[in-house]
Amino acid sequence: MAEFLSLFLMVLMVAFIVLEFITPSMGLLSILAFAALAGSIFAAYRVSNYYGLTIAILDLLLAPAAIAIGLRYLRSSRIAVTSEVTAGAQDELARRYAALVGKNGTALTPLRPAGTARIGDDKYDVITEGMHVDPGSPIRVVRVEGDKIVVRPDALQGKPAQSGSGSGSGENRPAS
Repeated sequence: MAEFLSLFLMVLMVAFIVLEFITPSMGLLSILAFAALAGSIFAAYRVSNYYGLTIAILDLLLAPAAIAIGLRYLRSSRIAVTSEVTAGAQDELARRYAALVGKNGTALTPLRPAGTARIGDDKYDVITEGMHVDPGSPIRVVRVEGDKIVVRPDALQGKPAQSGSGSGSGENRPAS
């Protein structure tokens, strides 16, 4: 009877490992796979030392094979497809934002330091380099950091942007 139990637990271990890659179980199936592995070895050693060693070697060979099968199924699972689509969308967004560097626009909301600006025909969430920019002031995109568009007041495009304090401290410099 213990021979069949050890073989059943070995098959169960392989199934749990493959299912871990296909379904989001938060590691529960991995724990069950490890328990099945330990149980199959324990049951096999109850039969004889030779049978226990044989089952232990088979378990250690089947576990990596089950992981390889699971990884193969992971590529076609909904989880992997979603992350690939998301990554593709982020790459497209990064390329689109990178093309904005050097372009002029207009602040639509107060930028203190974050707000909304129109650059070309589109609205973007932008951030300044720490200064306050009034709505309607011209701005220039100076750099893109990931998904952040960093802008600076652009006095050369139109009227100079006003600083938040109104002290004329030279905070608003034209883009260089």
